[in-house]
This record gives sequence, structure tokens and C-alpha cells, in this order.
Amino acid sequence: EHENVVVWPSAGAQPDSGEARADFFDSLAHAAAVVGMNTSVLIEAAIVGRRVLTLLDPAFAETQEGTLHFHYLLRENGGFLEIARSLDEHRAQLATVLEGGERDHERIRGFIGSFVRPHGIDVPAAPLVATAIAQLARDTSEPLPSPFPAARLLRLALLVPTVAATASTVVGLLIHRLAGRTAGASARLGAEPPPPAGA
Repeated sequence: EHENVVVWPSAGAQPDSGEARADFFDSLAHAAAVVGMNTSVLIEAAIVGRRVLTLLDPAFAETQEGTLHFHYLLRENGGFLEIARSLDEHRAQLATVLEGGERDHERIRGFIGSFVRPHGIDVPAAPLVATAIAQLARDTSEPLPSPFPAARLLRLALLVPTVAATASTVVGLLIHRLAGRTAGASARLGAEPPPPAGA
């Protein structure tokens, strides 16, 4: 529909394995810029060094300004994300990027170095995460006491409606079963069944 615009894959994909993941990486790595709506793709595009833009849209408010980490991505907070509040503003930003203006490589690398890989771009993250989880498990092997004695009472109070509703349901089922058995026994004996409760 538009010259020099490609949507790939045209039907969308979940890039979590094999060819879909390779297509996703290639789409980011070979792009002049990436326009995205959710924070995951915005950060992934920055990781491969692409200029990243977004158009604020109320339909995506929860995945844009509604998330805490979206604000870290903003230029005014040291991030890399160029936001537009109108389609005209977005077109102007995109035109500037495509014309090669305002190179932003150092800002992007700085953000990735501090936000995504604070221990170093070349340091693998998985071993660091595993070590942190193991350390957390060692440090919290004993349950922490409640900071407020009333917290236990509050938890119990919050359980009361659930327990009451469950008990009510169980009692109702028992009454229903007993009423069915009583009606069946009365029919076998030729007697009138007892009237329903509350009648």
C-alpha cells in the first residue's frame, strides 16, 4: 500500500522459537528504525541499536504510559524512546530518522548498558540471575515475621467471607441431597414428600 513499507510477517507471529525468532531478529537488525507500541519490542529494538519511536495512543495506554518501565525509556529520563502525541509529529520524527539525522547511538548504548546490562554488555545475564535467585533463597530461608501483629488478624478477616461462602455452598448441597433422598424414600413408601424448606 505504501512505498518502502513492509509488514513482516503479514499475519503476525509469536517470536518464541526457531524461524519466527530469526525473522524477528532480522526484522529489527535490518530496520532503519523501529516503531513499536509495547515496551518489550521497544527495548529489544534498542538492544540491536535501532532508533525507536512510538505514537502514544489511548487504545494502548495500559502498555505504554500505564506501565512503570515505559517512563524509564523516555528521552527526558535518560532513555532512547522518541514519542509522538500526534500522527503528524510521528511522521516528522520518522522522516528525520530515515534521512539519517540526529544519530543517537551513544544514547542507546548508554541506556542498554545501564538498564538492560548493568554488569556489562559482554557479561551474560543468565548466570547473574541464577546467582541472585540462589542468594535470595539462602537469605530468606526463614520466614520473615509479620511487620504488624494485626496483619495476621487482617488475613484471617479477609478469609472469613471465603470460608462463609464455601460453607454455605456445602450446606446447600447437603440439604439438596438430603431433600432428594427424603423425596425418594417417601415415594417408595407411598407417602407425601415433606414440603420444601421455607414453604
